[in-house]
Amino acid sequence: FIYYFFFNFYGIIMEYLDNLPSGWSDIKVFQYQDLIEYDRNTVLSVISKYIGYIEIISDIDYDIIEDMDVIDVNNIIKNLQWLKKSPQNKLKNDIGDYKLINLSKLTLGEYIDIVNFKKDLIKNLHIICSILYRRYKLDDFDNIIMEDYSNVDIYKRGEYFLDLSIDDIYPIIKHINDFDEHILKVYHNLFHIEEPEENL
Repeated sequence: FIYYFFFNFYGIIMEYLDNLPSGWSDIKVFQYQDLIEYDRNTVLSVISKYIGYIEIISDIDYDIIEDMDVIDVNNIIKNLQWLKKSPQNKLKNDIGDYKLINLSKLTLGEYIDIVNFKKDLIKNLHIICSILYRRYKLDDFDNIIMEDYSNVDIYKRGEYFLDLSIDDIYPIIKHINDFDEHILKVYHNLFHIEEPEENL
């Protein structure tokens, strides 16, 4: 019985190892959010943190990890070194049936919504994407007609983005931040008044 249990357990471990994510492209948006939340709120040793990471990105329970040999756990950690890097940063203009809107054409209301959700950017990343990516159609002259924001249920649509690879939408973070910097510069130049120098 012990012999059977050992090899059965070993087989389970090897199956888990074979199915571990090999990079950010294998990580869903909701898993990435969980990883960031866990990292923010957890003060643990490196090994303990990685055990938490393994739980989030795989189907391996904590109890199973505890029963593994140290060497097996170390091998898993070695295979997860890609976690130290950021996801890919190439912006996608089209994701599924949705197209990224031109940020310069955002209405004030849309921009205010994004600013509010940006207060917890990672937690709300899927919601922000549901604001920025819209359904579209072509008119008779092949011009793109974007879906109106008033017709979008951002929370329902956000569920779609939660299940995508983080590689698909991670670049939107930089895209939004760059746009924010541009807006701030524009408003600064519009409203900044140089004080006259005092004559000595």
